[in-house]
Amino acid sequence: MMNLVRSLSVGDNPSFKEKFRQLLWMMVNPMIRELEHLKQEGLVRREIDSTLVAYMLLGLAEYGTKLFLQEGRSADEMLSYITMLLEKGIGHA
Repeated sequence: MMNLVRSLSVGDNPSFKEKFRQLLWMMVNPMIRELEHLKQEGLVRREIDSTLVAYMLLGLAEYGTKLFLQEGRSADEMLSYITMLLEKGIGHA
């Protein structure tokens, strides 16, 4: 569904672009609110940009699902890889 909406949004129709923007906002806004709540509780570092992190998490979920469904990756493999990235980053150890 996201791919369909995304593909429509890159055309010349401004209403499709606005609908795509609204759809993205509907998806990330609850994550932003939750991240802000977790920051207040001290469970997430206060210096993070909640909006940026929410969009990044959306990207992880979207493309992780693609790998899971289209390339046959296991859920355990995906979770392990995402955990490694979040804990260690992408640089050399």
